[in-house]
Amino acid sequence: MVEDEELRKIECVINEKMKWIVCTRCDRGVPSEYLQTHLWKNHTIDYSNDTLNSIITGRELMTLDSIRAWKKNTVALTYINPINTIVLMRICVEG
Repeated sequence: MVEDEELRKIECVINEKMKWIVCTRCDRGVPSEYLQTHLWKNHTIDYSNDTLNSIITGRELMTLDSIRAWKKNTVALTYINPINTIVLMRICVEG
């Protein structure tokens, strides 16, 4: 997580690995293009476009479209029964 003085003012951090902003007030990821709307609508925090753009610029953050594409292409692993896993592993080793 990345923190700096500007991010502390808006109570957010940046997840460097995933390249998105996390609002520390509600612990949600916020696409950079909706940061101003999120802060005002959910927390009545008002910042100018210039201030928020200075925070966002140069950080290569994910946009809403890139987050949607990432989510679409990410598969959640389902719970695997440990007994079936052992049988599967035995078949792979013996096979």
